[in-house]
Amino acid sequence: MLNHPLIDEVVPWLLGDNAHLHGYLANIARPGNTPMPVHTDQLTVQPSIRDIPFGMNILWFLTDFTKEKGGTRLYPGSHRGNVAPKDPLDISGSVAAEGPAGTALIYESRLWHTTGPNRDPNGAARPAIIMVFMRSFVRQQENFALSLRPEVAGKLSERHKRLLGLYSTDALNGIDGDMSEGIYAEKKNDCRGRNRVQL
Repeated sequence: MLNHPLIDEVVPWLLGDNAHLHGYLANIARPGNTPMPVHTDQLTVQPSIRDIPFGMNILWFLTDFTKEKGGTRLYPGSHRGNVAPKDPLDISGSVAAEGPAGTALIYESRLWHTTGPNRDPNGAARPAIIMVFMRSFVRQQENFALSLRPEVAGKLSERHKRLLGLYSTDALNGIDGDMSEGIYAEKKNDCRGRNRVQL
């Protein structure tokens, strides 16, 4: 899914050329679920800064999204200004995202949202894939430099490596004290750089 051209169309437009994948996860609303608390995905930026969007979500509908099936609940316009729901467990006032399988719902990280309750009469689950992208200086939810298996890392394109935050950018993510732009962070097995000591 990282190959989808939509990513290159919208992510740099909002977050700049060095934005990276912050998190890559599945969200499955099963029949009878309880919605999670209403939240934003800019909570990792502390202290809270609401004036600037630091992230963007792309939520891919793997099946049809309907209100009855647990379509993601959104609070339109809540990304503007310092607003928050009074009760994080109350979804009144939100709207359900609806659309056919294959739809991509794009929203910025300041928008208040939650998983909708799945009350589908046929008892079908509502799966989705969520990609969260953040500006280059926001620490990633998943440390791809450490969690990627070597056989997977070896197959990645340069574009994938950049999206996964595996290159130094903006004087961040340097290696062995080198903060030059464009250094690839390859997983090391010996862990004996000049800034490391043997224990």
